[in-house]
Amino acid sequence: MAYGVEFYNNTGKLQLSSDLNNFYMVEKGTVTTTGTLFFNITPTVPYEAIAVVPSAAEGILPKSIFSSVQAANTTQTFRKSNTNVNTISWFAFRSYSSLPKATSGYGLEIYAADGTTVRFSSLYPKILKGIKIPVPDATGTTTTVDANKVYAFLQYGTTKGTATVTEPMGGGTYQAPTDRVAFRASSTSIQTTQVTYRRYATLAPAAFTGGILAVDVTNY
Repeated sequence: MAYGVEFYNNTGKLQLSSDLNNFYMVEKGTVTTTGTLFFNITPTVPYEAIAVVPSAAEGILPKSIFSSVQAANTTQTFRKSNTNVNTISWFAFRSYSSLPKATSGYGLEIYAADGTTVRFSSLYPKILKGIKIPVPDATGTTTTVDANKVYAFLQYGTTKGTATVTEPMGGGTYQAPTDRVAFRASSTSIQTTQVTYRRYATLAPAAFTGGILAVDVTNY
């Protein structure tokens, strides 16, 4: 870029750029599941992403950042890997570009090249930052993380695939659609694993072009 500002962490990873959309936390909450594979989250403010923190006993299929702003009180349905009853934490994020330019006060704001679009504001410091965990194939992926940090999960790209499933009662085998759930396998590791959908679900070709984004929400 010709003009602007970029921030990198100690490993050389880009954390913040005046050329890119950045997101900040607008709301957080918890939901207690009810013994089914699905649960709902309903933020009370407009949002563009929901990152979820699964319990250690189960994985959750995360969602990607939405392509448009979701209105307040819009419900999103998530899938879990089992029917255990657990309390799940969630964090809703929105783009800094939705904020008006500050006209008074103290702090730091970063703008895009137009001098108006907000890319960061210290008034809303809980920024979306995370670790990309690629899912290159159907094999489970384990990533080492900081034991002192709390991570919530988003999805990026496509992690869908197919798997050969044996029909019960001697019905032979068939190809079933799959996707990936993520969970905190231990205090120092995040793991992804495959979930298989029922036969009547839409079958799509394997397309492992994405992965899981582990969002650091420590002390958020």
